[in-house]
Amino acid sequence: MSLDFNIVKKQALQIVTRCAEEYEKELNKIIGISCLYAWISTIKFPTMRFFFVPLFFLHLTGFKLRNWTGYIQGNNDSSSTDQQDDYAMPAYIFYNRCLQHRIGTDDFDFADENYTNQKLEVLPSVLNKNLSANMIGNYDSSHPLLYTEKLIGGVKACIGFIKRESDGMYIPNTVMKTDLRKITTSYVRIIATYRKDVTDTQYSEIVYSAKKIDWSKVQFSKEYAYLPKPTQE
Repeated sequence: MSLDFNIVKKQALQIVTRCAEEYEKELNKIIGISCLYAWISTIKFPTMRFFFVPLFFLHLTGFKLRNWTGYIQGNNDSSSTDQQDDYAMPAYIFYNRCLQHRIGTDDFDFADENYTNQKLEVLPSVLNKNLSANMIGNYDSSHPLLYTEKLIGGVKACIGFIKRESDGMYIPNTVMKTDLRKITTSYVRIIATYRKDVTDTQYSEIVYSAKKIDWSKVQFSKEYAYLPKPTQE
């Protein structure tokens, strides 16, 4: 039985390390999503910002890190020294070790085996530059043990986000294998998705645009008036 479980963990770890590489390549950025609220003579809508950095990757995996022996850096007092102690591996170290293929099955457990398996089934499909998302909605709190606020995705999977009050950006905190429409109080269509590097001041790359949109009727809010519009199809 323990051998079988170890094989399951090895398979899960292979998925997570591949996803970390994709996260580093495509999502270590700020994503801007424009949503369609209503068809009127002129469409006006805000662009919501979604922030991906290495620290948030662990939340998407369903892994619970075990205690490990690491180093706690001493303070600036010249008499202090680094000391060893046991504590949970920090999320940023977990992420970096995934990229370096230095995580082992002894480093983690599943937070919940069934829930983690469901996450890992869909995680590779949503960790790409446009998040495989064509809808966005407000989470309906139908799962009492799960807290999230905004959901982005489609009919097969979605990513959950919570709003960071310091800057108004949304940060990822979960992945769900479900139809977004079934767990939201309301949802709208995404018509365009942009992304930029964290250090850039403006978005420049279009990574998703909906079909059959009359872009001549689309007007961005003043803050995002510079955004390039997708090519008319």
